[in-house]
Formats: sequence, structure tokens, C-alpha cells
Amino acid sequence: MIANLVAGAALAVVTGLSGVAEEPERFLGKGMSKFGLAYYYAVEDAMEQAERAGYARVECVEVDMYEWPLYEIWVWFDCTHET
Repeated sequence: MIANLVAGAALAVVTGLSGVAEEPERFLGKGMSKFGLAYYYAVEDAMEQAERAGYARVECVEVDMYEWPLYEIWVWFDCTHET
């Protein structure tokens, strides 16, 4: 029984170190501006927010833009934590 526990723990460590991809988490970054460049700046700012939150791989999956009264951009990302 102890041997099975040790073997199971060793397998868990090896699996954790092998870089098995984890499921991405959804991350929302937002930006606002009175100018048309709001989209560009919002995406850049949201990526920086995701990196500061400890995410390694950041992939933009959806962008919503609202034009009144200010440009408000919501940028959705799929992210994974660094391993």
C-alpha cells in the first residue's frame, strides 16, 4: 500500500512537470477612450493586465466595442498560468 502511494505521488510530480496543458481561463481587460485609437490601447492594456496577473499564454478571443458616450472596449482572453 505504501509503495502504491509513493508510485502515485511520483506519477503526479512527473505529470505536473511534463508541461501538460491546462484548460485556459477567461480573462477580461477593459479600456476607455474618447479617441478612435481606443481599440488598440485597450488590447495592449488588457494584455499587460493579464501578464501582471501571472498568465503566460494570452490569446485574444473576443472584442466588444461600445461607442457611447465614450469608446469602451472589452477584450476577452483565454489565458494559462505559467508552469
